[in-house]
Amino acid sequence: MKRLVIAISILLLNATAVFAVQISTNSKRLILNERLHYKVKWGFLTIGTASASTDKRIFKIGSDLCCKIELKARTNGLARLFYMNNHWVSYVTLNSITTCKSLRSISEGKYRLEEIVDFNSEKKQAALREYDKSSNKYVLKNLYETPERTRDVVAGFMLIRIIDFSSLQNGDRIRIDGFYKKEGYKIDVIYAGKEYLKTAKGKILCHKIKPIVPKNKVFDDVDAVEVWLTADKAQYIVHARAQLVFGELEMELVSPEKL
Repeated sequence: MKRLVIAISILLLNATAVFAVQISTNSKRLILNERLHYKVKWGFLTIGTASASTDKRIFKIGSDLCCKIELKARTNGLARLFYMNNHWVSYVTLNSITTCKSLRSISEGKYRLEEIVDFNSEKKQAALREYDKSSNKYVLKNLYETPERTRDVVAGFMLIRIIDFSSLQNGDRIRIDGFYKKEGYKIDVIYAGKEYLKTAKGKILCHKIKPIVPKNKVFDDVDAVEVWLTADKAQYIVHARAQLVFGELEMELVSPEKL
């Protein structure tokens, strides 16, 4: 479950054009006070849940008006061998969907991490602070160089909801720049056109995207991850699938009830 959630989030960061493909949001905006819930399956077993939500309030971070976005992911009793209960929070600017501040609370097995990252777009820096149990304070660990407009995994997860896919052709590529776990990275994503996806709610017309991921000990091949988004104004991430070396993981939208 952890790998699927991370894979989905990483591929949705900071879209910029490749091969003259222009990315447009078509003046769309984030939806406030929204709750999306997912179930995560390994084969036929439901091993956990994930959720994405936006606060109903608008927050001011420095001079920027921001939306507060939360992602949560946890395993259930069927996955005790790789227990996970993670929580991401980001304050994302309303005008450019870039990250001003992010918080991570990670609980994986016996591993624990609490961190805060403050992004400074003018200085192109990210200041990372980690919680120190002995002093009961968040301590500055490092300053990292970033692009002028930086999106963490949470902002990236939501950015895909407002991209205007009508400007893309089947086979077009989008380049992804992001900041995750103290470093930046780049991933190419292929737009695979529209197709009908069979779900418990019936067939839904979707946009399909495929990130080019490195073939390693986790992913089975470079095109191991596929994501489907509803081809409507909401552009819900309705389904995701990852072929991993230890089996197939899927994430399915279970709410909102009406699509």
